[in-house]
Amino acid sequence: MAQQLAVQQLQQQQQQQQRHHQQFTNLEKSDRLHTNATVQDFLEVYEVGETVGVGGFAVVKKGRDKRTGEPVAIKVVDKSRYSAGDNSLEREIQVLLQVDHPNCIKLENVYITPRKVYLVTELVTGGELLDRVTEKGNYSEEDARRLIKQILNGVAYLHSHGIVHRDLKLENMILQNERDDSPVKIADFGVSLSGWRQGFWWSAINFEWAYGKILCLCFECTAFAGHF
Repeated sequence: MAQQLAVQQLQQQQQQQQRHHQQFTNLEKSDRLHTNATVQDFLEVYEVGETVGVGGFAVVKKGRDKRTGEPVAIKVVDKSRYSAGDNSLEREIQVLLQVDHPNCIKLENVYITPRKVYLVTELVTGGELLDRVTEKGNYSEEDARRLIKQILNGVAYLHSHGIVHRDLKLENMILQNERDDSPVKIADFGVSLSGWRQGFWWSAINFEWAYGKILCLCFECTAFAGHF
C-alpha cells in the first residue's frame, strides 16, 4: 500500500512538472533564453547573494555575473506556485525579451529549470519611486518634469512595440541609484500584454483584460471594465 502511494505521488509530481514545462513552449528563441537548463548551468554563470525581496511567487536576490563581475538582480520563481494553464510567467518573459530601452528594466538572461525559473536583470538600487516621493515630500517642477519625461519615453517605447504594461504606478517605477537625479525605469511586467498593433488591446471584446489600480487606470479602461 505504501509503495503504491509513493508511486502515485511520483506520478503526480511528474505530471505537475510536465504541465509547468509546457507553459514555456511558446516562447520565441533568444540568446538570452535558456530552456531545459539545470541549476548548475545557472550557477556556472552567476553567483547568488543576499535576498532583497520576497513575494508570493518569487524571491529576489542580489547576484554577480562571474564572466564580467557586473552586479545583477536575480528573480527566482517557483514554478509549482502557478496553476495548470496559467501562462502569466511565460507572457512576462516574452515581453521582457522584447524590451530594450533605458527607461525600462533590462532582462539579461532567463534560465528555465524543472522546478525554478531564474530571471536575471540589471541591478537597480534606488528603490521605488513611491518611497522617494514619500521621503522627499514634494518635487520641484523641474525634477518632476524630468521624471515624467523619462516615464513617458518608456511608455511610448512600449506602445510603439505593441506592449501595454497595464499596471503603471509609482511602486513599479524603480530608480537606478540613490542620487537625486537618478534615472527611473519601468519595472514589473507581470500583467503586461503584447500584440497591440494587431488591435488586441483596443478591441472592445478584450477590455475585460483591463487591470491595475483604479486610481492609475485611464478612463477608457475603467469605463469598459464596468467601474463607472
